[in-house]
Amino acid sequence: MRLLLVLLLCTSCWRASPRFYAPMFDRGPLTNLGSDAANTNAASHVGWALALPLIGERCAGRKGLWAVGGAWLTFSLVSELWFHAPDGAGPSYVPEFRTDMISRLLPTMGLLSWDLVRDH
Repeated sequence: MRLLLVLLLCTSCWRASPRFYAPMFDRGPLTNLGSDAANTNAASHVGWALALPLIGERCAGRKGLWAVGGAWLTFSLVSELWFHAPDGAGPSYVPEFRTDMISRLLPTMGLLSWDLVRDH
């Protein structure tokens, strides 16, 4: 599982230099949804955020769900907070950042929360 996380991080940031940037509470619209590109990007994030943990559950049961879900959450946070922001990101990046965080983290967190309350 650690190898998967390392590979995901390497493929995500091989060309970027790490720089922490978290404009979560800056001014601006909550999300950038509305354009085809933004909607497609968010839908892709939601799809991966649900598919990967469910594949982990299919392959390794509940442990796989939590391992892959945790790896996805870690990957998403590191990728968005340190490697995603372009140089000179302006006010238009703030809603994109929020949309990315919401569409990457909430589906996985919801899936893991559902796993906690369902009967096994």
